[in-house]
Amino acid sequence: MATMTYVDIAIERVRKVVRRIVKKPFADRVGVGDTLLRGAESPGWNPTASTLRSFEAAILPGEDGDAAASAHAEHTAANPRRAAKAVRA
Repeated sequence: MATMTYVDIAIERVRKVVRRIVKKPFADRVGVGDTLLRGAESPGWNPTASTLRSFEAAILPGEDGDAAASAHAEHTAANPRRAAKAVRA
């Protein structure tokens, strides 16, 4: 089994969202045309780094189905000092 890179993980995260929601509103939230999402579910989908960053930034907590990440994001938002300490540690 090949090791997944950050890019692989990010692409899979975007794919999870694309499978669960309507593409047009998500693309609008990102500020791109929905045509960029048309091939997202195919194995050969290869967005630019800039596009991938934009998609990831637009994913709302829990929207990708990751409950643990969602809980962490909510905790971090509620406890910004604790989150800042964790980053410095």
